[in-house]
Amino acid sequence: EISDPYVNEGLIDKESFEGEWPFTVEKGVLRCDSAGQDKAVSFNTADGLIYALNDAAETYSSKNSLGWQPINTASIKSTDSNIDDVIKSGLTFCIE
Repeated sequence: EISDPYVNEGLIDKESFEGEWPFTVEKGVLRCDSAGQDKAVSFNTADGLIYALNDAAETYSSKNSLGWQPINTASIKSTDSNIDDVIKSGLTFCIE
């Protein structure tokens, strides 16, 4: 089940984001999809790639053949950066 794309996602950028910015790109779309009890948080870049930011997102992508990239192996993530702030922000987009 895909949530309404206008309600469960939002544009975030390095300049205005409150918290640690872990990406090598300046902006992207942060999204949250409810997958049963789990909340799948993803980040979509301008080049069209989507990154799974948490375990729930990796599972959601795999089950639905979405092809999201795992963030821990992605070149988009800055070395030794923490994505917890972005995940916390992404969870606010989830619809119950």
